[in-house]
Amino acid sequence: MPSPAVAAVPVWASRLNLVGALLTWVLLVGRLVVNHWHNYGWWSYSAGEWLINYGGGFVRRGAGQLFLDVPGLSGIAALELWLVAQWTVIVVLLAVVVRRVMARTGSGWAIGAWLLPSWFIVGTLQLLWRPFGVTDLQFPTRKEQYYLMVVLVAVVWWQRRISWPSVGVVAALLLLGVLFHEGFAPPVTVALLTVGWWATAGARPGRRVGQAVLLVLPAFVAGVAVLLNPGSAGTRVRVWDAVDPATRAWYLDGDQPPLTEGIPGAMYYLGTTARDGLHQVQSIFLANSSWVWWVLNAVVVLVAVSVVVLFCDRSAGSLRRLLVPMGLILLTLLPLFAIAIDWGRWVALLANLSLVVGLAGVLMAANTRPMTADRRSVSAFVVVLLVAAVYGLPEIADVSWGFLGRP
Repeated sequence: MPSPAVAAVPVWASRLNLVGALLTWVLLVGRLVVNHWHNYGWWSYSAGEWLINYGGGFVRRGAGQLFLDVPGLSGIAALELWLVAQWTVIVVLLAVVVRRVMARTGSGWAIGAWLLPSWFIVGTLQLLWRPFGVTDLQFPTRKEQYYLMVVLVAVVWWQRRISWPSVGVVAALLLLGVLFHEGFAPPVTVALLTVGWWATAGARPGRRVGQAVLLVLPAFVAGVAVLLNPGSAGTRVRVWDAVDPATRAWYLDGDQPPLTEGIPGAMYYLGTTARDGLHQVQSIFLANSSWVWWVLNAVVVLVAVSVVVLFCDRSAGSLRRLLVPMGLILLTLLPLFAIAIDWGRWVALLANLSLVVGLAGVLMAANTRPMTADRRSVSAFVVVLLVAAVYGLPEIADVSWGFLGRP
């Protein structure tokens, strides 16, 4: 891999990068603090998903047992500390990636990464101008953020140097992710293989293939294990019973705790099948053609991602480095769109993985050519990000505009 050139980072861009990181971090931590003593419900569903455990035996997504086994802490307290630590790593690593891209290109376009509706500042605050409920904007607390952290670790580490030990560490992190939630492993594996392939450019073919196998094989074995243990109606009852009393009391303390037959919604899904998911998708998105609005929403968000990446580098090959991984990630996400109704989460994951991989492509390119910052380009950049922010992106809600009506 060629040694990247280094340019001066604009002072204003460095400051905005820091502001973006701090604000992103505060928005999550502040909400966790507000909800620590009393469950106001804004992230109860996510908490229930994280706390799926092995109380009923080995089961998919049961690695939440880790939080229930921390000595001296309730499950919810351990989970809060985990989310703060995870979010801190994510925010710091994204800030590092953004700064490296700015140093690589001598431009500040990468700052737009903080302003996409798929995750960071706008993703949390968009309820201020769109009729989304706070419970529709739990993005920072969802399990897919763990996977995004893994990809960021790989990008920051492998951009400098990729080695067998580094691949082994990332493989172990990916394995743990499969135990948290197997559904996100395929698109994240595509992202990691893409970054790893770029990072090993010029290496012997045997080494490239060997490191790819090391990266994927442990997660594949874990994936088979969890798919063979999907859980049942009886399992979800035992999983909920295994949660400690303090955490159960916190969860049930909300005005409207998300329970189904007395079981937290995320745990209840252990007893459902892909056929159940297909029926839900059909009734919610396909029967009334609301999928049209979601497609439009995805296009708007992905255009914003593309603008951020391509403004950082519009040299030959930059469009291919962005669109090929984006297309492959989309293909691996199609099963989730087919069997699960959290379409906003899947769009956000597609956008965020594409963003991080796209910025990695800028860092690892032989040469870069950023967009010239003039009145026209800056105006276009702002308009695209503004349109995406105004349209918004919830986890799952009505993404149509009321005055336009439904198609």
